[in-house]
Amino acid sequence: MEKSYSCDRASELLQHFVTKYRHVLLGASAVGVFAIKLAPHVAPQWYYPTVYQLWDQDGPVQLPLHHGNLFQEVSGKFGLNDAGKFKVFPLYGFYDPFSAGLSWLPGGVVLGVPSYFLNASKEDVQNKQITVSGKLLNFASEEGKQFCNSLVFSDSALKFAIGRELSMVKSNAALYQATLPPVCLVGTYAGILYSKQLLGLFQIPFRFRVALNILGGTIGLVVYYLLSDTMEHYFDHKADKVCAKLGREYAQGGMEFYDKLLLRNQALRVLLGRKGQKMYTPYGNVRPKSMFFMKHPQLTDRRRKVAEIYHFDFA
Repeated sequence: MEKSYSCDRASELLQHFVTKYRHVLLGASAVGVFAIKLAPHVAPQWYYPTVYQLWDQDGPVQLPLHHGNLFQEVSGKFGLNDAGKFKVFPLYGFYDPFSAGLSWLPGGVVLGVPSYFLNASKEDVQNKQITVSGKLLNFASEEGKQFCNSLVFSDSALKFAIGRELSMVKSNAALYQATLPPVCLVGTYAGILYSKQLLGLFQIPFRFRVALNILGGTIGLVVYYLLSDTMEHYFDHKADKVCAKLGREYAQGGMEFYDKLLLRNQALRVLLGRKGQKMYTPYGNVRPKSMFFMKHPQLTDRRRKVAEIYHFDFA
């Protein structure tokens, strides 16, 4: 009896606390989620180079002068001429290009350039010891040749890759992506609250109300993931479109850039064996982890849209 009384008393106290301070808890949660999502973009020039910088035996690898000149040329196209706001550095491994930060914040912006962007020729690739699944890559094999070809980019493709990241920065994509979670959180809370009011569910036992809150929270989480994917797709396609429309060279570079990524993934699909078949489709697209959630558009779809811009605007 005492144990049952204690549980009921604790339940009443919890219910009273949540009811009394629900708006404070909601506001603090929304601000906290926003801060967590935006944190990597507040001081990116300190965090990302520390974690992802490419090193060799002499220390951090510096960006070649040629690539620095390409960045200056492309950033000029976007009107982003404040060099002190941007830090461009080579990435280790086979990461694709990425950007982080907001140009109007004191922390500035970083742009990570993949290490394979530094290859000037096939010989540069073949002179490296590349291992796939713990085995040294045989460049004489069909897949080895395919993989080697996918790691050499023309200046046009490099300009497009840099340009689409700068387009993401200029569109403040990071800010919108950080705003979405708190908006969905507040929207979920409001939806649950007004649903209870409309259906008169405030008088049902506390345990059932908790169950309804969990159900509403689950629905809100699913909506968030769907909206997040939709937003990612929008900004990805927008960045491709804006960059491809800069000129014929950029549109051609965009087609080459996605052709190379697809070629690389096709080679990895064979080289990685069963794991590769799970990761990539025969066309070179990345297989989504779920049929309902796809964070980024398919590479073939992005290549097709860039090709349409090339043929309709510059052919």
